[in-house]
Amino acid sequence: MKKKKEGRRWGNRSAILCITMVVVLLLVNLAVQSHALREKNAAYAEQEARLEKQLAAEQKRTEEINGLEEYMKTDEYIEKVARDKLGLIYPDEILIKPEN
Repeated sequence: MKKKKEGRRWGNRSAILCITMVVVLLLVNLAVQSHALREKNAAYAEQEARLEKQLAAEQKRTEEINGLEEYMKTDEYIEKVARDKLGLIYPDEILIKPEN
């Protein structure tokens, strides 16, 4: 009878040892996966900050373009283009060109 009890004890011990090993392996796997997820999270946070900065720059650029569009609708802009690009002058003005 003693041998049966000893066999059972070893059987129980080996089962407990196997279960413990499986649990330890699962915990190690969990720790590795947790570390990988933290690294991904940090990379995504960095990407989010970079994209937010880019979005702010694009919004500023949009505001500048809208301001330029409003300026292009004014008489002042039309007059400037007529003088610079077309060489137009008022009837009472004298155009003096520099010699090259």
